[in-house]
Amino acid sequence: MRDYGKDFRIVLLKYNEYQSEVYHNGINIDSIEQQMQEFVKGINSSYRTSHFTSFQTGRWGLDTYDEIKNQFRLSVEGGKVLDFRIMFMIYEHKVLMAERMKVISDLYGISTFCEEMRLIIKRAEQIKYMVFKYNLTRKTSLFDKILFEIDKLREVEHKTYEQYLVELKKINAKW
Repeated sequence: MRDYGKDFRIVLLKYNEYQSEVYHNGINIDSIEQQMQEFVKGINSSYRTSHFTSFQTGRWGLDTYDEIKNQFRLSVEGGKVLDFRIMFMIYEHKVLMAERMKVISDLYGISTFCEEMRLIIKRAEQIKYMVFKYNLTRKTSLFDKILFEIDKLREVEHKTYEQYLVELKKINAKW
């Protein structure tokens, strides 16, 4: 093998039994339950992940809807368009949340909340399109409807996730 002026080395890797015992790659229901509690209650979870992201301030979980509404109001008052990117993120978050809930349901036999999540996803998608429409028309009545729908989305999510937390507690009681 020619080295073309570079150093070559061979690294032999060996399975480390100690490391396999330290790291658990299964599903941690306690952690999922804790994260869902924090999401529903709007608790700042950056204290647990600050070694990756540094401590963050701001709104968390379902409380982010209040901040979205505040930012939308500031945009309207400033004569600017609404930033639609956040509604894309909200929509994608709901889709991923539904998929994760289904995986847990399939593995542990708890309620799927498929119908509830389908409605949440649909509502998030409708708000996303309403933001687009508002940016084109700038109708005050549409803006008011966006704020109303954001409140309804938060309300439905809160109710659904609280019920989901009950199901997660059932898993912990079984296992």
